[in-house]
Amino acid sequence: MVDDKHFAQAFKDLSAEHISDKVDLWERIEREITQERKFWMRKLSWRGWLLVSIMMFLTMATVVIAVERILDGDADPGLDAVEEAGLIIPMDMSQTNGNVSITIDYVYADVNRISIGYHYSMDAIVRTSYGHSFSVTLDDDLGTQFTGIYGEQMGQGGGGGGGGGGDESMPTPEPRTVTIAQGEIANFDASQINGSPDELNLIARFDYQVDSDMEGESYADSLTFEFTVPFNPGMTMSDTLTAESNDVTFTLTNLLVAPSMTKAQICMDGLNWSDYAMLDVHISVDGESVYDNTIRYNAGVVPILDENFPENCRIYVITDALDGYSGEWTFTINGLVSVESPDVDVLAAALIERGIPAEVHEQNGERLLGIGSSAENPLPENFSEIMQEVDGALRDRFEGVWSFIFTMP
Repeated sequence: MVDDKHFAQAFKDLSAEHISDKVDLWERIEREITQERKFWMRKLSWRGWLLVSIMMFLTMATVVIAVERILDGDADPGLDAVEEAGLIIPMDMSQTNGNVSITIDYVYADVNRISIGYHYSMDAIVRTSYGHSFSVTLDDDLGTQFTGIYGEQMGQGGGGGGGGGGDESMPTPEPRTVTIAQGEIANFDASQINGSPDELNLIARFDYQVDSDMEGESYADSLTFEFTVPFNPGMTMSDTLTAESNDVTFTLTNLLVAPSMTKAQICMDGLNWSDYAMLDVHISVDGESVYDNTIRYNAGVVPILDENFPENCRIYVITDALDGYSGEWTFTINGLVSVESPDVDVLAAALIERGIPAEVHEQNGERLLGIGSSAENPLPENFSEIMQEVDGALRDRFEGVWSFIFTMP
């Protein structure tokens, strides 16, 4: 998923800033489908493109399904590979508490992440509006509390809800039951696990809350599951390697290759991480190209919020499955992509060349990029990929070549 799935929580946080957790239950969906829509956007950060694609889905009134598919399942090649290899552990563990039912569908654990696939349903008795929240925390039997895979303090949680509102002149609606149902994947950072245990004894707590406009119908509680999952230790390159180019030095160390994900610690001297959104990385094994990232959302540099972690270092995360490659690895950084988004006029022209109906509009002194769509003229299915390609091609870069060569067993 563009998770893609891999900046899932970061994107969820970003989308939460722009997408209300109240959704019209009356005539708005039909109106959104039939009317031509146009969204005006400011200059975008590198993560903003994904938000744009989410906003585009809104024009087709599929926000819940579309956002969940983007963030939680369809663009995680590492997790897909784990599933295809039969390493996912089916669970089918269910609990019900009043109006809430939660099922853990599967779990998986390796040296880089712990994944929990689950779905839930919650009933709300409402007249016109409701809201809900949902989150997951994970501990083990040794007292370890796992953080989210991208540094958040809690695992990925659900959000959203429903709502409505009518004309005040209309009669007050009768109470009705609304069912909130979603399926998600929670990913947790496994770096806190010491050693290489054969299995992990885990405790997952699901906290939920439903807010209703009916007095006495709001509620909040939690359900806890305990289970055991096999642990895959992966492969490790613990050497510290250094490369210099254009007066910038990179250091690569602690490369962890597991079936679902690859992580490495990368330190940089000579530039500021805050100025760059992405590394252009290429990996080959015994001369065969196995990974090439120009600007895709299945890899990225992740800051670690730990005072003991060096400020000039980041964790580089790759969600492609690379554990099947042994031999001489060449890990090459071919440049850095600027965090500054391209000029909106240049973006609009590039999108138009690719058949995307884009234009620039000035509003309150700001130049905004507009993307139009309608039921008769929808955006292409590969719209998100086109946006990423254009964005990556137009951003400024810091050029250089930093190569690291090492052997993996």
